[in-house]
Amino acid sequence: MLPLEDDELPMEDDELALEASKLPMEADEIVLEARLLPLEARQLPMEAGVLSLEAGVILRLAGTLLS
Repeated sequence: MLPLEDDELPMEDDELALEASKLPMEADEIVLEARLLPLEARQLPMEAGVLSLEAGVILRLAGTLLS
């Protein structure tokens, strides 16, 4: 078996404990983001409508410029 490089050394116990202590906070963030997804999804049709209106304005302006 080849020796490990310095950057491949296993984590020390305190480093592992620190990483493990971050997991509940990261899990909470994931849960919060997941709860926001339905709200964001409800906004998409409204945003699509706004984009459609803006595209219409751009097309009318382009038509005016070309005529």
